[in-house]
Amino acid sequence: MVLQKQKGIKMKKLELYPIWIRIWHILQGILFLLLLISGVGMHFGIVPIGFSLPIHIYSGITMSVLYILFFVMNFATGNAKHYFKIQKGTVKKFFVELKYYFWDIFIQQELAYDPEIIKFGVFKQLLYLKIMYIVIPCIIITGLIILIPNLMPETIFGSSGVWVITLIHTIMGFFLTAFFLLHLYLGTTGKTVGQLYKAIASGSLEYEEKIPEQELPSDLVKKKKFFPTSFYNPLTMLGSLLALMAFVVIIGLLFVDIIAGFDNPYIGIVTFIFLPIILGLGIVLIFLGALWESKKRFLAQKKDKPLPIIDLNSPKTQRIIAFMSIIGVILLLFTVFGSFKAYEYTESDEFCGEACHQVMHPEYLAYQDSPHSNVGCVKCHIGSGADWFVKAKLSGSWQLISVMFDLYSKPIQVPVAHLRPAQETCEQCHWPANFNSEKKIVYDFFQSDEVNSETMLTMLLKTGGGTPESGRQSGIHWHMNLANEIHYIANDYERQDIPWVRVVSKLTGDTTIYIREDDEITPDMLEPEKLRKMDCIDCHNRPSHIYKIPYKEVNTYMSNRKIDNSLPFIKNLAVQILESYSINRENSLAEISNYINNFYNKYYPETAKGKKHQIQQSIHHINTIYLRNYFPEMHTNWKRFPNNLGHMYSDGCFRCHDGKHKSADGKVVSHDCNVCHTIISQKTPGQIEETRGLDLEFKHPGGENLNIENRLCSDCHGIKQVKNIQAFKK
Repeated sequence: MVLQKQKGIKMKKLELYPIWIRIWHILQGILFLLLLISGVGMHFGIVPIGFSLPIHIYSGITMSVLYILFFVMNFATGNAKHYFKIQKGTVKKFFVELKYYFWDIFIQQELAYDPEIIKFGVFKQLLYLKIMYIVIPCIIITGLIILIPNLMPETIFGSSGVWVITLIHTIMGFFLTAFFLLHLYLGTTGKTVGQLYKAIASGSLEYEEKIPEQELPSDLVKKKKFFPTSFYNPLTMLGSLLALMAFVVIIGLLFVDIIAGFDNPYIGIVTFIFLPIILGLGIVLIFLGALWESKKRFLAQKKDKPLPIIDLNSPKTQRIIAFMSIIGVILLLFTVFGSFKAYEYTESDEFCGEACHQVMHPEYLAYQDSPHSNVGCVKCHIGSGADWFVKAKLSGSWQLISVMFDLYSKPIQVPVAHLRPAQETCEQCHWPANFNSEKKIVYDFFQSDEVNSETMLTMLLKTGGGTPESGRQSGIHWHMNLANEIHYIANDYERQDIPWVRVVSKLTGDTTIYIREDDEITPDMLEPEKLRKMDCIDCHNRPSHIYKIPYKEVNTYMSNRKIDNSLPFIKNLAVQILESYSINRENSLAEISNYINNFYNKYYPETAKGKKHQIQQSIHHINTIYLRNYFPEMHTNWKRFPNNLGHMYSDGCFRCHDGKHKSADGKVVSHDCNVCHTIISQKTPGQIEETRGLDLEFKHPGGENLNIENRLCSDCHGIKQVKNIQAFKK
């Protein structure tokens, strides 16, 4: 109800705010500012964490204690009745007050209610109720869980517990910030700008004595509504609240993004995906409520629902159309901008790798340490074109459900069957038709004996390539459909078991079919949809998500002297603890340190004392290898993902080049070492280095009595044959 200020109206003073509420209110404001500044400072790196973290923790604890005191005193003194008192005509009053605070107050109209009956109006009551009994408890509880890690659940709806709790804490923080700004504004809406601030300082409020409604002029009692009456209902009110709060928080987050940018992927999810959904839901509820209210009224009157009458000459209709047009244009602009930002964000590497932290953490970490770390995820997994975009988003929808309800596989399954053809991905940057000359590669191998015996091997890798026109189609890239087109069938999903290969010459059209010995090929195995045309990915199957092999990685670290090869059995120890023990990633450094230090203290006490620094340095680097390549919680390591590039630790090349794939006329897919590489120098332990122009015969570092003539490298070194090394215990 509206009341014009008149002469002679009696002013009354009401003791509205007890001393405990005033002290609590002022302290809460100071603590919230400290929490806001320190929280934003930590999140965006504006304030050093060593300075902001203690402030945030102590301010949060103090605020929590004060909230408990407020909760107790609120009910003990009866102050809680102001939050829970049900007012007559709640829906109508809510919209009247909402319109007043954001429109009528600026055209010098006043809102009248009796503070002796109710401390504040419906709008403030609902706002304060939500903040004091929903938002603040949520932010206190989530903050306490973050502060005390033992309280943190491992997963919530299939997602990381840390992610969910942090997300809720952040969202509540933004809601509280929005409320704080709104609260500051509402404090200026008294008779004067400072009236309400003066009341909270003094405890008493001066107000005009209420005039009975029948004494007011009729034009003030029956105030016309701005919106059609069907919009004044609970569902529309709920939608308005949701839409307004979501819109305010989105604007705030966009402003933060423009100023400082988002380092946290979850804030991006909230800003560009979660909150726009809430905003859209709020808008839908607004109109659903209006339709529901309109239908209810017509049913009550038992009349047929007439078509709406739109009189463009009516000032009210003109105002509504103008208002709706402005809101529509604003929403359209924000929808276009938000849709673009949502698309841009869901295509980012951070969204792919960090949004589902526990699930994608191994893959994302491996990607960041790969040769393609500067190539965006979507360049290979989605690429250009609407069809692949739609496929990716449909697949992503199921992945989201899998994460929420813990339905995903451990480890994450390789999307072998769903990758785009290499011609549309790899060959956008790489050019297999370009002929590449031999590449010199130097290897250092360390054995698992006491002195870590070193073998050095230098070879030329025959990459090759070329086109039919150039006359050069040799080397490893001969497979790349340059002068020949190769198809094969695989017996398994990961294409490790290949019994049948077909080679068609592009020059002559001749076809050669190779079948592995003892394999029976049936007609249904050769159906067109089961044939796979060979491309880059068949050999380079781990171009980015590479889990490095411990034997090879430890060799590299020892060759670079990061792991000291003068330490007895250090190769043996490093590989054993990486492969043989279940290590908790959070305590990996301590476990590795205890294991290696205990060994040297027991068996080599002089080394433990004299080379303490070298041992600690080696432990540090072994832990680095572990954290980069082993993820027990996702059952992920190199053995789960065979790398086809090579043939030592998995079958790789030997899937076809095993000497067992033969054609009907007796041709054999060669497994001669010199087909793909030639050794130009080698030095085995205790021997003089051999050097020759080309084609040195390979000598196994383990000696000549290992009977390796008719065996493949992967037969001993491959995944199936990996065993614990226990030599140091003998």
